[in-house]
Amino acid sequence: MIIFLHGDDSYRSLERLKVLKEGFIKKFDKSGLNVVVLDKDLIAFEDWQKAVAAMGFLSQKRLVVVKNLMSNKKNKEVCAQVAEYLSDKKAKEDNIIIIWEPKQLKMGVLFNQLKKSADKIELFAPLDGSVLSKWVKKEILDQKGKITGPALKLLVDKVGDNLWQMKNEVDKLVSYKGSEEIKEEDVSLFVRSQLDEDIFHLTDALGNKNSKLAMQLIDDQLQSGNHPLALLATLSWQFRNLIMIKEKMDQSANSYSLASELKIHPFVVKKSIGMLRQFSMDKLKETYQGILDIDVKLKTSRVDPEVLLNLFIIKTCS
Repeated sequence: MIIFLHGDDSYRSLERLKVLKEGFIKKFDKSGLNVVVLDKDLIAFEDWQKAVAAMGFLSQKRLVVVKNLMSNKKNKEVCAQVAEYLSDKKAKEDNIIIIWEPKQLKMGVLFNQLKKSADKIELFAPLDGSVLSKWVKKEILDQKGKITGPALKLLVDKVGDNLWQMKNEVDKLVSYKGSEEIKEEDVSLFVRSQLDEDIFHLTDALGNKNSKLAMQLIDDQLQSGNHPLALLATLSWQFRNLIMIKEKMDQSANSYSLASELKIHPFVVKKSIGMLRQFSMDKLKETYQGILDIDVKLKTSRVDPEVLLNLFIIKTCS
């Protein structure tokens, strides 16, 4: 039997793998001696052959878990060999083979063969909308915790579909509140967005023409060790998003619809919509071009980055 697990939501796919593994041990092999995991930088075809062809030790079945085979480019040749192996139906029917990949795959010789040979294919796409909210609420309830509706919404907005971070945040909140209900102020206090909110403060300062605050925020970023080019890349990303969102706002007032269409985090869309009243489209494009100009100057001259950034702020806030 061959089971293929893949998808960008690696948290849920690994949880599924854990359930399958525990189920096999409970049903066929309480010792766990017949569970083999192939997960290393380079998987040799001989390792595959040896693992899938061997008979179980004091068990009628053997579980073979193969991780990161296709996602690692070093295994390209091995993938072709495994695909050929599966096409000849040489894999022992007594054994269960689980192939796990940490992202969604859509092509490749082994992927195409698995579509024909696998007994079960499970895709784990990132959760969103109400489905994501239900998952988070269930996780909290499973830990005997409680959360208000507004707090749940804020938590989902801040963390998004990164279930690895979400699990950590839920653990932290439930541990802090115990049997008490988690409220909005708790989420605001303990949960930091995936995205650095400093960039939104800087954008607000520019939109409000507060050059003094904008310069202070820039100085704080540089003093904390952030490279000027990294700061510019973040600014460029922010204003590019603002331009795209402003262009689409007339077609959709729903932040989640905009986020889905533009492939931008819903938290970014919500924050950006609130800022857009401070900028005309012409001002957004002018500011974006100014960021690109500084980027070129930083890469082609020896001008002090802080001087260039302060001149940019003065011009933008004028």
